[in-house]
This record gives sequence, structure tokens and C-alpha cells, in this order.
Amino acid sequence: MNQSSDQDLWAQMLIESAPIVDHRTTQILYHRAASAWAYGQTLQIADGLGGWVDLTKLFEQYRMLKILKEGVNEKEIPWGG
Repeated sequence: MNQSSDQDLWAQMLIESAPIVDHRTTQILYHRAASAWAYGQTLQIADGLGGWVDLTKLFEQYRMLKILKEGVNEKEIPWGG
């Protein structure tokens, strides 16, 4: 999976969860979610439909999906444990 398709996957997951987010914002939220996840924090945003999206959970789901799709060891992923 190349970097462009990685960004597309994250953007797709995020936009499906929070339709008010646009493509330009997905990259910023990716970095914020990754940082929050790395520090054991929780980051949430409004989904635009009256609810909330937990970006740290979404980021973890993204990481696991990427690992499953690529079939690689988690330590090979740059942000991995």
C-alpha cells in the first residue's frame, strides 16, 4: 500500500464517520489523532450529525486495517509501537 492509498483510506474512514470533514482536513486530523493515540489520550470531533467521532479509536481501526491489508508486522509501520 503506497502513501497515497494510505491517505485515501484514512480520508474515506474519517469522512464516512464525520461527513462535515473535507479532504484537506483529513491529513491534519490524521496527525492529531496519531499524536493523541501515541500519548494515550482521546481526541473527539463533532460528526456534524449531533454526535461525536473518537479519532483515536478511528486511528487504531485504521492502523489495524492497514496491518491486515498489508500482512506486515506492526513494528514495520512507521508509527507502530
